[in-house]
Amino acid sequence: MDTTDPHSLPPATESHSAAPSTRTLIEISTLDQHGDPGFVHTRGHFHSPSTAARFAVSQAETVADLRQVDTVASTFIHTVDDSLCLIGTPGEIACALASMSAYAPGVRSAELPPPGYVTTAIGVWTATPIEPLPGVDPADLIDVSVHSTRPDPLPDSTTVAGDFLAHSAHIFAGALAREITMRSGGHSEATVKTVPGQRRLVVEHPVEVDETDAAAVARYTRITQLRANIAALDPVADAECAVGLTAELHVLESHTRRSFDDESGAVA
Repeated sequence: MDTTDPHSLPPATESHSAAPSTRTLIEISTLDQHGDPGFVHTRGHFHSPSTAARFAVSQAETVADLRQVDTVASTFIHTVDDSLCLIGTPGEIACALASMSAYAPGVRSAELPPPGYVTTAIGVWTATPIEPLPGVDPADLIDVSVHSTRPDPLPDSTTVAGDFLAHSAHIFAGALAREITMRSGGHSEATVKTVPGQRRLVVEHPVEVDETDAAAVARYTRITQLRANIAALDPVADAECAVGLTAELHVLESHTRRSFDDESGAVA
């Protein structure tokens, strides 16, 4: 049965063509009463793993926000017998995908929405425009944007604040940085940076992630370390050590990753 919400997010497909056999179906769903993938809110077909990952990360965040839930499911269906399901917060899903080489580039090129206090801060200052000084060339515009950074490999956010005359841009950017710092409760100190060779000012600030996503980042880091350590071991001389590290790796990967071993959809 097709459980796609007809009033939810539109399906997405990748623009460039490839052999049909290489297409991957991505479904983003909320969870049912058993904690398994339930109602599908959006889906898309993709030929590129990178594009598929970018879609999965951005849409997981969108569905979680629209449905006001912490946890969603992102299912990758390659064939009837080859599926992968990731269940967790959007941040956990992003970290799990980033640990897979085929999907990592898509995660790093994805964009997440900015924190609410950023859009609020921009709204406060764009609602009361700063008047330019007399005699300033109207064509002398500087772009002001906000760059919200997150711990690797979580995607960052870039929010356009507007174009301003040179003098006004510096006033606006400074005021916006103070507003963001204040509205974050002092947890995120924003600074203004210039972009060399460009007429741009960037208000940059770190986003404080919650404990769940911080743990996901730590798991990603440990998974990366374990794989490097296992690859460096001698398969014979270090066999016992390799078994122990591989077991730890499996436990970490299983935290978010689920696999389907039959057509009934039972989680393994």
